[in-house]
Amino acid sequence: MNLDKIFFWSSKAWSFAFLSLLTKNNLTFKNKLILEIGATSKSSVGMFFCENNKLILSSNNLEEIILMKKIYKSNNVDVLQLDLLNLVDQYDLIIMKSVIGGLCRKDGEIKANQILKKIKANNLKEGGAIISLDNGRSIFHKITEYFQFGARKNNWFFFKVDHLTNFEAISTFGFLSFFSLKTRLGYFGKIVEDFMYLFDRIIYIFYKKNPTIIIKYFKKN
Repeated sequence: MNLDKIFFWSSKAWSFAFLSLLTKNNLTFKNKLILEIGATSKSSVGMFFCENNKLILSSNNLEEIILMKKIYKSNNVDVLQLDLLNLVDQYDLIIMKSVIGGLCRKDGEIKANQILKKIKANNLKEGGAIISLDNGRSIFHKITEYFQFGARKNNWFFFKVDHLTNFEAISTFGFLSFFSLKTRLGYFGKIVEDFMYLFDRIIYIFYKKNPTIIIKYFKKN
């Protein structure tokens, strides 16, 4: 499994937190209907579960829909244009990477928890689950927010660990891994990101506050 294609930017940091969540909580999915909201032609966490599951990749961006149909060719993968706030069907697993922060730019964690509550009630099968991979509020948050760095210029909401509630499991990681160099500098940016990941692995042994990556697992009981 090529984790660079699944996460694209800061792939080592995101995949470390993601795999930690799955392994520590023994989360496996087989013969399930899985929906990924916000998939792109460069990044699809849902593809990690492609084997032995029925996978639906979705986006609101029509250009991305066209590209994804060309890239993600598999008998058990469909690409659809869906809106998270207007879902109709129910799924065994819904995956979202850096989605909730974009929907809650002004209302923050209050709206985020309302959205998750609605999805759990209406769009999960019995025993179904949500995996939400979100950008954490780093120790440098006030500085990056002041200078409108990266997604912050679009008022993207960055989460604290306690913002999203009523979850079953959590995995956090990161100190410097709070922005993408790969999207700006290509291969050279990826090399720098990989060094940042190694630095974060060391730092995170001693300092776990203000993680830059927060992954939570929510389950419908």
